[in-house]
Amino acid sequence: MTHYETTSIFISIIAIIGTAFNIWYTHSQIKISQGLAENEIFQLISAARKEFQDISFKFLQQDGDKKNHDEVFKGLIQNAKEGLLNAYENGCSKYIDNKIDKERFKKIYLVEIRNIVEDKSFKDKFDSNTSRYKAILKVYKEWNDLEK
Repeated sequence: MTHYETTSIFISIIAIIGTAFNIWYTHSQIKISQGLAENEIFQLISAARKEFQDISFKFLQQDGDKKNHDEVFKGLIQNAKEGLLNAYENGCSKYIDNKIDKERFKKIYLVEIRNIVEDKSFKDKFDSNTSRYKAILKVYKEWNDLEK
């Protein structure tokens, strides 16, 4: 084997090692990104849930002339409800697009998503033909399809 061939082999081995390191590093960065996305989803859902609960509580405790305030409070509750659903829709979209750890997302949100979709107070939001929350419905069906 000539000196040129030995040098070529050595450079090729160094390139393979460098490529392997880059693949490992990229994979690590993807995992970190997934973790950040999961954290963002958790924060969005938590904030939306808190807002929904706060407004619902205020609605229940309202005093004064109920007739004048009902429409205002109903609007506030509707906005909070949509904020909550938008947070779940965002999370479910990331789940569908494989941008987060799917097993962990399912473990955390399986029951919550089932409860929301099956909750009578959200029924009008989950009509399968007109719903704006297609990702939530898709994830719900995937996780709860008894015919699988």
